[in-house]
Amino acid sequence: MDIIKPLSPTPYTQRWHNLSLIDQTFSNIYVPCFLYPKHQVDTIPKHQLYKFLTYSLSKTLTSYYPWAGSLKDNATFECDDHGAEFFEVEINSSMNKVIHNPDLTFPQGLCWGYSSLSTSGALTVAQLSHFECGGITLSICLSHKDSLMPSPFDGPMVYPVIEPRREGCIYKRFVFSEFKINALKALVAAESSVQNSTRTEVVSALLYKCAASSSIPI
Repeated sequence: MDIIKPLSPTPYTQRWHNLSLIDQTFSNIYVPCFLYPKHQVDTIPKHQLYKFLTYSLSKTLTSYYPWAGSLKDNATFECDDHGAEFFEVEINSSMNKVIHNPDLTFPQGLCWGYSSLSTSGALTVAQLSHFECGGITLSICLSHKDSLMPSPFDGPMVYPVIEPRREGCIYKRFVFSEFKINALKALVAAESSVQNSTRTEVVSALLYKCAASSSIPI
């Protein structure tokens, strides 16, 4: 495991990043995603691929510097160039197995429930996985504490600090198969004027609809 720091140091004037009220209500967990290259890069030597990806991450963190910082409290990121964790692993199975067990592509021991982040406190954790068949995946886990949404106002924003609540919270992960997502897209196209909805749009709409329905008093 290596610690990848921003290619250029973060200016001291950008040392502190305040979280919005919405971000403060989010749990201190990781949001995971993983990518399969459309064209596998088995012709590139592993050490060159690793060097390319870590350099790319370092360059990206220069622009998205809060992801290389530390969580100071529930309302503030300290942009101290703490760095992101980057793992490279060998997985003794074919890529087909990941379809039924996607956790294989993520670093082991991360906190998926309500807990602190990785042992080092990294807000960003990435992993390059090599499979027996020669294929690769790239996974990345980002802290759920910050959506990095731009502010609609000019100037600094000041928010009160909200203490996180653990009591009465239930955390679940829902997996939507390709078949179900395509069925949702077809349903939306048949019942609305939206004909080219994305997978993210239809799944998000379904979740918000269920959340809104559950909040209506009976």
